[in-house]
Amino acid sequence: MKKLLIVFVIMLLFQLVTGQSYMKLDASFYSPSLDMNKMVDIYLPGDYYLHPELEYPVIYYLHGGGGNQNSGHLSANTYYSSHNADSTITSPAAIFVCPDGSCEPYMGCMWLNSELYGNYEDYVIQDLREFISSSFRVQEDKNFHFITGQSMGGFGSAFLATKHPDLFRAACPSAGAFTWGDTLLSAWHNLLYEENDGFYLDYNAGMYTQIYFTLSGGFSPDTTAKPWYFQSLYDTLGNVVDEVYEQWLGFCSASMVKDIPAENNLAYFLICGVEDELSFFPSNLEMVDTLQKYGRDYQTSWHNSGHSVFDPASYKAMFHWVDSLIMNAYILLDVPEVSLQPSTVNISCYPNPFSEIVHIEYEIKKSSPASIRVFNVAGELVAVLSDGTLDERQHQFTWNTTDLPAGMYFVMLKTDKEVAGVKIIKQ
Repeated sequence: MKKLLIVFVIMLLFQLVTGQSYMKLDASFYSPSLDMNKMVDIYLPGDYYLHPELEYPVIYYLHGGGGNQNSGHLSANTYYSSHNADSTITSPAAIFVCPDGSCEPYMGCMWLNSELYGNYEDYVIQDLREFISSSFRVQEDKNFHFITGQSMGGFGSAFLATKHPDLFRAACPSAGAFTWGDTLLSAWHNLLYEENDGFYLDYNAGMYTQIYFTLSGGFSPDTTAKPWYFQSLYDTLGNVVDEVYEQWLGFCSASMVKDIPAENNLAYFLICGVEDELSFFPSNLEMVDTLQKYGRDYQTSWHNSGHSVFDPASYKAMFHWVDSLIMNAYILLDVPEVSLQPSTVNISCYPNPFSEIVHIEYEIKKSSPASIRVFNVAGELVAVLSDGTLDERQHQFTWNTTDLPAGMYFVMLKTDKEVAGVKIIKQ
């Protein structure tokens, strides 16, 4: 695959969040499919730079309409909190990736290739995945790759995984729609009629109309159809237009399930509110019927709330399920894990930040084969400060960093069984 031109970490905002054990990177990269730079938030496990030998699972999060790459923070925070609190999970935490799917003229890209929005399916499936794989240490096997999302992202996560089952172990959509049956069409007929007082639709009429325009821009775009640039599912009398309906049916994840190869182990975890005001809950029930019919592995978590509500219990259950699949993949595929138990060795640096000279203090209980190495934010080794037996009586030394460029680094102390590290910043 052609190597991406990467504009990586224009703005590095690493933050080691207290109690959450993750680091957040604000990054951008060039997407050939869209011919533009796009933002992406990347959450790394807190010990990512302490284990340069370890490859990590990946969870992709697709935001909803009106959102952007920053919309995944609550989900990422819940994932790492749940992972760290679950003593039954011994596998490493995943890298959590939140791309930007915002675009004009409506609320978002629907995560599809659309002549109106651009090739956002290719952006995720090709460009984003290659960027993450080439920039971070990830487990390449599909059994370590998951995709989730909310609302528009719920639809997108199910659609992309179902269309590309060879790339993901599971899809975990929340508040998504997967069918366009009579119940959903009738509900949207009424919502649009009430908001517009008829079927001469105006984008500014209200939220439901704006959502409908966003859906239409993904499912039935037509850049020659001014002023709205799509073919409407309903005519001006409120009747369903058969030709447009056929286009919409092409984006039903439920109807695509039958095409997944029998040997493929793609699984699903569905989250939805039973009071979903967009009437997406019946679509979730229809998706369940389809998954049962074709013998697909699935789990559900229904909550007693509306469309936009983030239900912590449902997300915790879903992330526990994802972590269980990841742990099983490590076991079944015989991929070695690295023990992530807290270390009894310690290391610290001062002053921090520093300009040239930095003092390093460390503690080990006895002389042991140990090393102190320094890595940059890309995980590349930039210095070896000690690569042998450390004298247990020598607890500190001074490092002159004259030739080291300004930036953020990680100093790692590693013995044969333990590891400790510290983040340092050269000004």
